[in-house]
Amino acid sequence: KYSVNWEYMGEIARIIVDVTDKNEIRGIPSKNILKASLSDMQKLYGESGYITMIKFKEGKVLNSGKSKAGLLDISGDVAFFMSTSDQIETELLTEVVFNSDPTKPVKMSVGFMLQEMPGADLEALNAFRNVMNTDDFKSILLALDLSPEEKLQNIIEFLNNSDLSYDEILSKYDITFSSSNAPVYKCSCNLEKMKAAVKTLSKEDISSIIQKQETIKISCLFCKKKYEFDPSDFEV
Repeated sequence: KYSVNWEYMGEIARIIVDVTDKNEIRGIPSKNILKASLSDMQKLYGESGYITMIKFKEGKVLNSGKSKAGLLDISGDVAFFMSTSDQIETELLTEVVFNSDPTKPVKMSVGFMLQEMPGADLEALNAFRNVMNTDDFKSILLALDLSPEEKLQNIIEFLNNSDLSYDEILSKYDITFSSSNAPVYKCSCNLEKMKAAVKTLSKEDISSIIQKQETIKISCLFCKKKYEFDPSDFEV
């Protein structure tokens, strides 16, 4: 699992996102920035920020790091972190198309990540990076009439600077594809985790809560699911 925390001086303030190897995602902004009236991007991000990334495996921390979020762009700052902290040259592009229906606001969300592999040609990698930020490349990602497989074919042909056909490119560079689970919003909260969260409070705080109400109530910050505990569950 990756846990990513963005902190900006502007209206965004803070965003926390967790994502597992099964593409189970949960996230929360610290403020309802959709209600903010912003005249420019500088107010959104502010003058500076930081990004923290923690990598877990089987519940244990493998590594963690923190770096400046100097690009003042959510996706760009993830790529910068991976390039500097993880020492893997990375370019990340994300695009979102919105609907006018507030009950189903997202029409399409797409992304493309380019990373350095051992023995990679860094000059070619930088050339690809420049291409990724062109309108022609973005139009491939945002094409509504293309399947993900067709988009990949168009991207490979677009990035390749030769007269080779698509099949010849796959054969020459031994390119293979694999599918992952579809992304899904899924919170990892449960009764035991929320009980453990309550136990982090001092005995005085727990006693104060019990005096005010018959049960101890707590809700998950991510999914807003509510949990209730009997006072007998805690020693005070």
